[in-house]
Amino acid sequence: MVEYGSTASKGDVARTMEKSAKKVQEAGTQATNKLSDTMRTVADNIQNFDVNDVREHVMGRVDDVRSEVDRNVENVKSNIRDHPLESIAIAAGAGMFVGAMVALMGRRAARKSMIIERR
Repeated sequence: MVEYGSTASKGDVARTMEKSAKKVQEAGTQATNKLSDTMRTVADNIQNFDVNDVREHVMGRVDDVRSEVDRNVENVKSNIRDHPLESIAIAAGAGMFVGAMVALMGRRAARKSMIIERR
């Protein structure tokens, strides 16, 4: 390689530049070929992708989930009809639990805001 300030001739500099240009061209060609191959693969994948098949598969899964939810809702409704007092007790207990948790979190949040205000 020719260094700055050397006494290299114009011919040496030109040969070095030519070698460097070839190396850059080869590296660019390899990168360009790799990129174009990747783009062709993506194009093929896009062409072979069938949206209708995916949509049908998803809609089938949605129908399965919907029927499972409907079945579970019916089970819950029948349990509530068969055991109304127990259902009311469970709902009241759950409501009290959620209310207590909200109150507890509210107190903690209020304490934290008071501590932050004092600072």
